[in-house]
Amino acid sequence: IAAAASAVPGVFLRASAGVAPATLAQELAAADVATEPGPSPRLLRWTGGGSPFTTIAFRDGRFVVQDPTALAAAEAVPCRPGQTVVDLCAAPGTKTTELAERVRPGGRVIAYDPDSLRRQRIVDNVTRLRLSDVVTVIADPVHLPPADAVLADVPCSNTGVLGRRVEVRSRLQPSTFAELAGLQRRLLRQAITLCKPGGTVVYSTCSIDREENDDVVAAVLADP
Repeated sequence: IAAAASAVPGVFLRASAGVAPATLAQELAAADVATEPGPSPRLLRWTGGGSPFTTIAFRDGRFVVQDPTALAAAEAVPCRPGQTVVDLCAAPGTKTTELAERVRPGGRVIAYDPDSLRRQRIVDNVTRLRLSDVVTVIADPVHLPPADAVLADVPCSNTGVLGRRVEVRSRLQPSTFAELAGLQRRLLRQAITLCKPGGTVVYSTCSIDREENDDVVAAVLADP
């Protein structure tokens, strides 16, 4: 764990729906951007050369940056064309866009985040990937509708992604975990309330601590 937390994290690119990763790799190579296959068939790892973020492929919404673990959380949500999905803690919107690609045609994704600056990042990603017809970003959770599936990728300690979130080392306090667990329980209960009967709630964190994962789920199931 210590070695993983100290390693330099990779940068992974998720090809947009309808874009074959091999084709994307060729487009990036033509722009002097080196990549290799990632841990998921949908991902490429940026390995060198120029920046992928100055390319025509980026401008045209051919890919979005997404970590393999974040993609796994979104892929865990069972959704299909025509359904409604709520992304409860959505910023910066990469999981939102993956869900939006899967509910087309006829579906919609409602994305919420309490931070206005972070909500703008959702809008930016949705706009660049040309998914504005599917995604609605809202500023007030009172407007969240009943949904076929709800993704609650909740705020957490980030102890599982210390390589990316280096500031966490100075931010965590002994009281942090209990405070976060309280917030996580409230969000999970909200997600369950939003989910239609027979639907699915996916709860995920970037933490490796039981207090924020198994214990939260057990507490909510025992006292919903």
